[in-house]
Amino acid sequence: MSIFASETPTYSYDPRGDTLYIEYSRDQAERTVEILNGWPMLLVDLNAEDKITGIEFVGAKQFGIKRFAELLRGAEHKPIPGLQDPEAVAGAVDQASDDMLALAH
Repeated sequence: MSIFASETPTYSYDPRGDTLYIEYSRDQAERTVEILNGWPMLLVDLNAEDKITGIEFVGAKQFGIKRFAELLRGAEHKPIPGLQDPEAVAGAVDQASDDMLALAH
C-alpha cells in the first residue's frame, strides 16, 4: 500500500521563495509535518488518511534536491511524529532531480 495519495506527482517551483512543491493530490492537507526545520526546510502535507499529498522543499536551488534526500536520511535515527515511512519520502526526493527545478512551472 502506497503512502502517497497518487503515484503521479506534478511539480511546481516558486523562485521568489526558492520553493519546489511535489504535489500528489489536490486534496486539502489535514496537517503538515516538518521534517527539516530551519534552513533548508522540508515539509510534508498529509490528508485525513495520512497519505502524502505534497512535499515542499524550501531552499531547493540553493541546496539542490539531492541534498534534501541526504539530510532526510541523516535524520533517520530520529522518529518523525506523524510520518510512518521517512525512507519512502527520501525515495521520492531521490526521484526528483535538480532538473525538475528548470522544468517546474
